[in-house]
Amino acid sequence: MKAGKLKHKIELQKNVPVADKANQKIPVWTTIERRWCRITPMTARELKQAEMSKAEVDYKLIMRYDNTLAGEALFNFRFKYGDIILEVVSSINVEEESKEWEILCKETV
Repeated sequence: MKAGKLKHKIELQKNVPVADKANQKIPVWTTIERRWCRITPMTARELKQAEMSKAEVDYKLIMRYDNTLAGEALFNFRFKYGDIILEVVSSINVEEESKEWEILCKETV
């Protein structure tokens, strides 16, 4: 993977619930690190190949594979790019080589 293609700086966030006064857990998303990746909108052709609808997936992220995150499901995380929040729909270890991840995401409000 060429570093020049990873031109978007994103925040990797994890949900760390905090108890409120009534001892109810409320979600708090905390940035655990920043990473370089490539973000591209999904095309109709890619959506068809992935057998997903536009409502399910909006973006594809490509990032370097990281062993520290490999043991934990990426579904426990979300990505923030500027004001855009991206929720993980699926992730693939490309060609099972542990070099790059292809992560399909949907934009949340």
